[in-house]
Amino acid sequence: MPQIRHLLPQLYCFSVVARHRSFTQAAEELSISQSAVSYQIKKLEDQLGYTLLLREPRKPIQLTSKGETLLHRCEEIYARLDNTIEEISGSTLSGELSLTSDICFGTDVVAPALPFIQQRYPKLDMRLNLTEAFIHLDDSGIDLAIRSRTDDPELEYEFLCSTRMLLVASRQYIKSHSPIKKLTDFYQHQILCTGDDDYDWLTLTNQVSDLDWHRLNKRMRINSIQALNQAVVADAGIAYVASYTVAQQLDDNVLVSLLESQLPEQRINYYLAWPSRNRSNPKISAFSQQLHHYIAQSDLNLFLNPAQ
Repeated sequence: MPQIRHLLPQLYCFSVVARHRSFTQAAEELSISQSAVSYQIKKLEDQLGYTLLLREPRKPIQLTSKGETLLHRCEEIYARLDNTIEEISGSTLSGELSLTSDICFGTDVVAPALPFIQQRYPKLDMRLNLTEAFIHLDDSGIDLAIRSRTDDPELEYEFLCSTRMLLVASRQYIKSHSPIKKLTDFYQHQILCTGDDDYDWLTLTNQVSDLDWHRLNKRMRINSIQALNQAVVADAGIAYVASYTVAQQLDDNVLVSLLESQLPEQRINYYLAWPSRNRSNPKISAFSQQLHHYIAQSDLNLFLNPAQ
């Protein structure tokens, strides 16, 4: 095993590739060729003796379990080095950074991350706008958005994290109602949703032939994910939600996940998005790095690999 100082260039190259999940984007950031990036990763894997990245044609790069662990450690080390350099030089980022997110992800993930980021950049003035309305970044004055789609050609995107969708109910609800052993048992239960056009439930029922959306008992519709989750905790019925929104309740055994082995895995990717004019904005780069750090060390059931 070579000494760590001999691996530093390859480790940094690996961390950039892992952050972007792309050799092409890593090559652009590092200002080297894609073949040079590939060579650095192969050299690192050969020196370590194990695989860090899984590559398949026309699919995002995936990290192995060892790759995930190494990425977390690298990001922690780079953050400490950045802090040390800033302390020595006395320099830090300042000014305003405005960003927008949907209400649910912004409330549960981004807002709790802001104090973590402010510890690193105390002079950075962050403005978070939570809304379900679509905001055009080009004419809004907002620097950065968190999106679950990448279909706007005028924006540049960086993968942030992904989350699993889960069917959940409270432990007390399960005890006091008829058993749930198969998908068709849901017809005997109360379904909680955001409305008749609930996108996540519609996606699930379109994928699973045993579930007919129109036959499900949907007598409780709540147009707020946070409020809907509170109703689940209060034993109101079964909900289909992103795992990060109920991570604490699952850990505390207040809620249980239902029939995971009988369901197709549905995951949602989240991306940082910005107009191309902001490509070189150091505040965006710094915010992105620190938000990645926060998510990597959180207990929110968020994945650092994109869904396929």
